[in-house]
Amino acid sequence: MINNGFNNYTLRKYKKSGLIKDYTAESLLVLKEPDHYVICPYCGKKFLEVTDRHYRQFHSLETDRPVLHSKMSWELKIRAIRALNDRTRSERVKKLVLYNKTEKGRERVRKQSLEKWKDPGFRGKIELYQKSCRLDVISSALHARSFNRKKASDLHLFFKAKMVQAGISGFETETVVGPYSIDEADVARKIAVEIDGCYFHGCEVCGYSGCPSTVLTDKRKTGYLIKRGWRIIRIPEHDIRKNIEFCLLRLNF
Repeated sequence: MINNGFNNYTLRKYKKSGLIKDYTAESLLVLKEPDHYVICPYCGKKFLEVTDRHYRQFHSLETDRPVLHSKMSWELKIRAIRALNDRTRSERVKKLVLYNKTEKGRERVRKQSLEKWKDPGFRGKIELYQKSCRLDVISSALHARSFNRKKASDLHLFFKAKMVQAGISGFETETVVGPYSIDEADVARKIAVEIDGCYFHGCEVCGYSGCPSTVLTDKRKTGYLIKRGWRIIRIPEHDIRKNIEFCLLRLNF
């Protein structure tokens, strides 16, 4: 058996499915000879294998469904599979990241997260892990916040620009206080300004429940700062969109 990271199950899985949907010189240079591929009799696409799965998906009305297998050795097939995966993996990830940034994508991720947390077994497993590995959880959270604290949203940057135009000074962007990062902070007067996007941070006016992890982090950050004498001003996205002058007046003391 060829040891290229493919076990028997993987090879059988690729055998049963139409594992490569198209053939291009750029992605699958290994398919050079006619016996390296087979051609679907209905759509004309080139495959390593044309199986029932392909027919069911794209040619369900056809009655004659020959299962075609190329004569290429499994060693060459593995190289072809790897060539396609290496080329398309980054493209698939980019498409998924871009889709998750859209409104439909965010809604899909939110629903998946809610469904997952409705399962008492999953919730209990997470709670048990957090209790038994508390130090690891805290360390992981601190690392994640330190990684993300330099990223300011477009809404935040827009509001910061308006603050500068209005002559409001004394505030520092993404100020680190303990394990948290404050959007705009006046350290001398201990005033923290948080720019909250309605969708992720939750908003009763807009009807968004918010991302559970983001809402929980907001509550913990609020408690942490209040205990240390900070005053927190939260400015929601819909107020910035509708009346930014009023939002700026809240910062003039």
